[in-house]
Amino acid sequence: MTRIRRLRDGRGSILVMTVGVLAVLAVMALSYVTVVRIDRRSTDAYQRDENLQQQVVVATSWIRALLAADLFGNRMVNANTPRTLSGGDSNLPRAFEDGEYADTPWTDLDPRNPGNTLTGVPYTWNTAFATPGNPNPAPPLNAQLDPTGQNNSIPDRAAPGDAWLASTQPIDTGQSSNDGAEWDTWPQISNLLSAYRYRNTSQFIGWARDSGR
Repeated sequence: MTRIRRLRDGRGSILVMTVGVLAVLAVMALSYVTVVRIDRRSTDAYQRDENLQQQVVVATSWIRALLAADLFGNRMVNANTPRTLSGGDSNLPRAFEDGEYADTPWTDLDPRNPGNTLTGVPYTWNTAFATPGNPNPAPPLNAQLDPTGQNNSIPDRAAPGDAWLASTQPIDTGQSSNDGAEWDTWPQISNLLSAYRYRNTSQFIGWARDSGR
């Protein structure tokens, strides 16, 4: 009887140890899965933060270039802008070549260019948008610049204006549907796509303004 009891006690101890080992393994597996999930989330969060930081750098770099362009005839220069043209003429803008020496939030719709057929108002925005069949369309003459002055139908400098600058406060136009005394209209908001950039594509080579939108 004593021997049988010892065998039963031994079997019971082994069973308890087995259950304990399985419980420890289960806890270890659960801990591993939890750590992996946390690590994965941390990696995703880090990647998102990196992407956001890159977007911030791109945006601030663009704004700095736009502010610099305001001092040089609203022409934005980057590393891909050629310093000279094929004839040897300089392709770089001159300081204050548009004749603007003060910053005021306004957009000059260049009267030297033809009017918009829809509104009758002159415009200089690049209205040529890419399509699947024409990914690099040539900008209209209204949006082009000819700094060399060789083409009389194209302005040789940008009209003065500060489309990048926003108004500091709204105004009352008197056209409100309420009592007519609400200041609910902003004369101008910042337009970060308002500079002229040098383009070299299969359809166009030269200076052209951005779309403004």
